[in-house]
Amino acid sequence: MELNRLDSLSPDKRLVLRHEREREMYRSIEEAVELPKLRQGFKSVDAFIALAVSALKRRKAHSRYSLEIAVREILQEEGLREGRHFTCRIAGRSDRWSDFVFPSETAYLDPKFPAESLRMLVPETTCTGRWRRVLEEADRQIPRTHLLTMQETVSEAQWTEIARSAVKLVVPTCRQRKFPRKIRSELQSLGDFIAEVRQVSPCPG
Repeated sequence: MELNRLDSLSPDKRLVLRHEREREMYRSIEEAVELPKLRQGFKSVDAFIALAVSALKRRKAHSRYSLEIAVREILQEEGLREGRHFTCRIAGRSDRWSDFVFPSETAYLDPKFPAESLRMLVPETTCTGRWRRVLEEADRQIPRTHLLTMQETVSEAQWTEIARSAVKLVVPTCRQRKFPRKIRSELQSLGDFIAEVRQVSPCPG
């Protein structure tokens, strides 16, 4: 959509604006669909809880999926072609989300391709309690696994755990200022991650 092109902005600003606009649109549709059900009332507490749980699951799933789409679009706008410079890889297990592999899944599956030139980016709207799952996403050992999150901060204790597990947090620049001062220098922006991929991942062809 023309509303969302915003190509003159940095990758980080584009990501935040698109994700926020998508969330606003979803909430508007959600209210139009779910509010009439709420006004009708419920015959039991269980019925109310079932509706609430269902709505919450859809909201979380949509937020995660919209973030993935926004990341894919920005990578392409930055000149990275899907299938050549990166692969949006969906693992076989149904309980796993997709992740982005650089430079390609073909390189990832090739044991002769140097592991130090591989990167994996896993988008998660929040990382609290979920970052450990990132370590299970890759079947092949990748020296640096990147977790892109829209979460605005983490505790220093949680950061210590994340850093020890060789997970690098990718956080939009405008949200990094809310993180504890001592760890801000360890965060990576989406723009910097894209630059790193271009530098370390030789692209085929």
